[in-house]
Amino acid sequence: MQLPAVSVLLPYTNEGELLQEAIQSILQQSFTDFELLLVANRADDHTLNIASSFNDQRIVRINETRSGIVYALNAGLRMARGEWIARMDADDIAHPERLQKQITFLTTHTDIDAVACGTTLFPATADNLGYQLFVEWQNSLLTPEEHAVNRFIESPVAHPAMVFRKKLIDQLGDYSNEELPEDYELWLRWMDNGKKIAKLNEKLLFWRDRPQRLSRTALQYAEQSFFEVKARYLKSYFDQHPDQPKKIIVCGGSSNNRWKIETLLRHGIPVTAVTDVVNRNTAPLPFIPAQMLPSFTDAFVINLIAKRDARESIKSYLASCGFMAGKNCIMAG
Repeated sequence: MQLPAVSVLLPYTNEGELLQEAIQSILQQSFTDFELLLVANRADDHTLNIASSFNDQRIVRINETRSGIVYALNAGLRMARGEWIARMDADDIAHPERLQKQITFLTTHTDIDAVACGTTLFPATADNLGYQLFVEWQNSLLTPEEHAVNRFIESPVAHPAMVFRKKLIDQLGDYSNEELPEDYELWLRWMDNGKKIAKLNEKLLFWRDRPQRLSRTALQYAEQSFFEVKARYLKSYFDQHPDQPKKIIVCGGSSNNRWKIETLLRHGIPVTAVTDVVNRNTAPLPFIPAQMLPSFTDAFVINLIAKRDARESIKSYLASCGFMAGKNCIMAG
């Protein structure tokens, strides 16, 4: 039996009719050489009936009784037979040419390990303006270099928009079942090992926002969980770059950032001082006013300030002082 080129990994729980739209959008792809792995994860009867209503030989039905997205994802990975893994969520809608364009890209760019596509958030309302800005930021990152430099800010790609080579799982392991954002941890693990992620400059996935989405409700997607995984891979970054200056300065002295600084210290990152544009420092470390920063040849700056406009202003100011993101400065807020 000929193996499928792509394994589309789609876990589901209680999405109901939304699952029907998601499945239809995959079955109607212009690229047809795939298997669709429908992984039921304690789904309700209504959603199970919808998943069972499709009669297509490309569908593989899997039942994972352990509750949790990671169990479902890894159950699907164990069954996947394709050279490439395409992710899809049960409440999203794929553009008909999504798989074709992502697989064509990976086929013609053999040095790239994974490629996402741009996404369109829907419905876009006054209540999710912050998420809309986040999606715009994600969509702006296209090259492996842009993803790598910006990887400590937020997750640089949308999980259901990703297609990656299955050999990455064979080489570096599957999704982590720790209380961490499983997709973000995986991207950081890959980039920590020199793997390259790119993104198509086309919006080929309609990414649904709704109150029930896991990123809004599950503990593993809380801010503390995201920063915990950031700190882990920041420590690995410094371990891999022993030539970096020993004087590590954190930008962000407000009380909102104290726990982040404490997390960095707990992970063994030798932060020596704090800087800010105003004279404030709640961390038990020396304070250096921004205008008195040491030379970029003697220091490394980690920015923890997360407000978007402020972050860009800080990035510009640090650049004027010789601190360049990805070289002697990291944006991590």
